Amino acid sequence: MSQTIVEEIEKSPDEILMFPEVASIRGFTEEAGKLKDDGIIYLSDKKVVFQHLTKKKRVEIELSDIQKISEAETYMNSARKDKKKVCILQLRGGGQVGLFVADNKLWEKKIKKANK
Repeated sequence: MSQTIVEEIEKSPDEILMFPEVASIRGFTEEAGKLKDDGIIYLSDKKVVFQHLTKKKRVEIELSDIQKISEAETYMNSARKDKKKVCILQLRGGGQVGLFVADNKLWEKKIKKANK
């Protein structure tokens, strides 16, 4: 039986920097391949964790793999209806992921601070 994100966080030794929120993810990572999913995302002091809402698909991005963070109006032919920008993570190894989160600037600040 799989545990919920809340149970996972409660048991984790990691410090949680951004608590779970609804988000979308687009892009590509070597481990997960092509991504175009909606789900729940959170940030710990070690990684970004995205869990698909209905599938068992899960994406974990180690903070040490994030080389650059930027924003864009659109990403992979997707744009936000609320006109907010997309948070883009450039990954070591050539992958790139767009995060559709509530507050890009806060995510960027927390990731950069944890990744020092």
